[in-house]
Amino acid sequence: MLCWGSIYPIDVVKTRIQISDSQGKARMMVVAKQMYRENGIGGFFAGFIPTMIRYSLLLTHSLTYSLTHSLTYLLTYLLTYLLTYLLTHSLI
Repeated sequence: MLCWGSIYPIDVVKTRIQISDSQGKARMMVVAKQMYRENGIGGFFAGFIPTMIRYSLLLTHSLTYSLTHSLTYLLTYLLTYLLTYLLTHSLI
């Protein structure tokens, strides 16, 4: 999240360029200076909190999925090993 937070202002400027009426002719520094004049430093962090909430939810989902998938694989492997051992040693 720290990495995303550090590049967030650049992303805001990029988004402003994309939605501007200049048809791609706007330059990054020109837009950044205009944003600073109009909104101050806070203009570069517009929508920061909702973005971080969304990012943290996606990160949590991704980690949960990865851990669940890993545990499922581990349990499958262990059960397969156990059944193979029991069958080869005629314990079943």
